[in-house]
Amino acid sequence: MGPRVAQLTWQLDWPSCVPPEETSPVPSPRFERLDPVKRDAILEAARQEFAAHGFERASCNRIIAQAGLSKGSFYYYFHSKDDLYLTVAKDAISRFSLAIGDPARIASVDEFWAECARLYRRLLEFGQKNPLLVGLFESMVELRPGEMTEELMQQLVVKDAEWYGAMILRGQALGAVRTDLPLDVLMAFLYALFQAKSRLGVRRWLEYGPEEIESNADMMIDVFRRIATPAPQTDDDLAASALERPSSHTD
Repeated sequence: MGPRVAQLTWQLDWPSCVPPEETSPVPSPRFERLDPVKRDAILEAARQEFAAHGFERASCNRIIAQAGLSKGSFYYYFHSKDDLYLTVAKDAISRFSLAIGDPARIASVDEFWAECARLYRRLLEFGQKNPLLVGLFESMVELRPGEMTEELMQQLVVKDAEWYGAMILRGQALGAVRTDLPLDVLMAFLYALFQAKSRLGVRRWLEYGPEEIESNADMMIDVFRRIATPAPQTDDDLAASALERPSSHTD
């Protein structure tokens, strides 16, 4: 990750955003050292509960029973329901990031925007195959403002900044993305677009057929393309560029 993108992992203009090293250690080291089978059982039970009921209405007692834990064991690994929710949400974010994967090699403006649409389609398709993760994502959208919301936002920023930033820089290098706006502003536009789309109805995500996935991906990328595409050069711009180029004439 280059220095320009690395700085964005905590300098984006999100409320109360702090550098990653200042965030609390969630998941806890104790939970990380747990046997993988037991760890997955706890995560699965929590995913089901939070996806079905959201954070506010979720019951730790139901999660404990479903995972086959005692209350003492539960509070050995998690200080509170907040800690468990953050652990499960961060796991879901990582799963989505891995599913989207890295972009293919692109060498032109058209290839850049086609690849953006392809990656967004992959996100939607992964969500359809994993309804619990979509339900969990919906619960994140519904969270009330507070410390936990800010920590989740921090996690999203850290996960997304490298990926989004690298894509935008590649688009700028190809001439697909404007360079007259700072990188963090372009990323903020993109992030706000995805947040707005999510708030309009995450659940409908699961109802999309192939044509709707295609049209949604095309629509989302088209909106960002209208924001990010460089403005056509005017005659004055071309004249100014010509004046700035060093002359090859020698006396």
